[in-house]
Amino acid sequence: MLIYLTYLKLKNLKKKILLKSYNTDLAMDETNLIYKAIALLQKETGKTFGVEVLLEKNIPMEAGMAGGSADAAATLKAVNELFALGVSDETLELGASLGADIPFCIMGGTVLAERNRRKA
Repeated sequence: MLIYLTYLKLKNLKKKILLKSYNTDLAMDETNLIYKAIALLQKETGKTFGVEVLLEKNIPMEAGMAGGSADAAATLKAVNELFALGVSDETLELGASLGADIPFCIMGGTVLAERNRRKA
């Protein structure tokens, strides 16, 4: 039996970012962290590419489980690999501009978080 919390399936498109989900409660537009992560990679690399992302979530939304951040981190890593962008994990940490826990989700392991660098 396969158990997963979130499933992302990416497909190469020409220039469009298209998000899909069976969960109608999820925003499938530019407000979604996955969309923002792809747009951020486009901006940082100067490359225009398109991606279709199918997202299936099996964890509660807004439950403080870093679900959206983990989705964004997985998207950054997957899109980097899919398009052979050559962006290092350290550079992918630019995802912190989208969410403070995205770098942790990219690097993994054990981390001591002492403060959030965002200014109010």
